[in-house]
This record gives sequence, structure tokens and C-alpha cells, in this order.
Amino acid sequence: MAKPANRPISPQEYLRQERARTDGRSELINGEIHMMAGASLTHTILTSSIDVALNTRLANTPCQAVTSDLRVKSDETEMYTYSDVVLFCEREYEDGVQDTLKTPLVIFEVLSPSTQSYDRGDKFTHYRTIPSLRHYVLVSADQRTIDHFARQSGDTWLLSTFRGNELLRLDPPGVEVPLDEIYRRAGL
Repeated sequence: MAKPANRPISPQEYLRQERARTDGRSELINGEIHMMAGASLTHTILTSSIDVALNTRLANTPCQAVTSDLRVKSDETEMYTYSDVVLFCEREYEDGVQDTLKTPLVIFEVLSPSTQSYDRGDKFTHYRTIPSLRHYVLVSADQRTIDHFARQSGDTWLLSTFRGNELLRLDPPGVEVPLDEIYRRAGL
């Protein structure tokens, strides 16, 4: 993650700047803007595979999975970020522009060497404050390994690790995805 700008910024100013931006994307964390780096080919393939696998299974439901162009907000911490894949069943947005979702059910992050510590640490700390979030899924980009954090009650999360060709279960919304479907096209 890039170094933040020096001055604190309000959520309103962040959204104004981000919506006008033509040179990439940024996150707002603790009043600081952080520019986001581009993704590797493996990262992009994994993200696409997750999106397709989920939407195939969600076709006859009110739920939808989308890739990283939809911003996610934590009201409690005022973090604005782009998750790799977001699954939601209820649509509550920051405002009428509908580009900032406040009700993710499942968030997937594909891990890279530069973001792994952040995704497992501070970013998850922010995500846990989103009441609608039930699953946080960390996808390794160099081996068939997925860490699945499932909310139990309050701020208690259960970690399950999946490897090889195991089946990732997300309930709610009641979908199962074989790891092979996520990893096959990435050559892992």
C-alpha cells in the first residue's frame, strides 16, 4: 500500500475526489487517502473466477457478487475501500450515486505480498465493524489455500482453512464453491 497524504480528509471530500479521479483508485482509512496498486494477472484471474463461481450459484436469488469497482464503507470507522469481490443481498448505499455499498454479506480479498499483512490485520479490523458482514475470505495467490472467517456472534469470528480441492461453504447465502473452480484457471 502506498504512503498516505499528510492531511486528514473528510469522507465527503474523499468521495468528491475519488469520483472525479481518472488516475487509479484510493482508499480512505482513518482520514488518510491511500493509493491502491494494480493487480497481477494471477490476482485478476482469481478475482474473476470467484465472481463467476458465485454469480452462477446466485442466479435465482436476490444476491449478487461484484468485483472491485464497487466501494465498501464501514460506517463505524469511516473506512472506504475496494474489496476484490463483494457479495451482497441487501443494497444500502452511501448516497444516491450507488457506488459505495454499506451492506456486504461476504468479502473476498486475494492476498498479495504487498497487502497480505494489511488484509489480515487493519483491513479486517475495519471490516468487522460492518454489521451485515458474515464472511471474510482470504484467498492465497500462490497456493490453493483459503482462510475463511465466519462471524459467530457479536465480534466472534471462526477461522476455517481450506486447501486443495475442498469445498468452501458460505451460509448465508447458502452457496458452496469447490476450490478447484477458484484456482483452476490461475494454474494453481
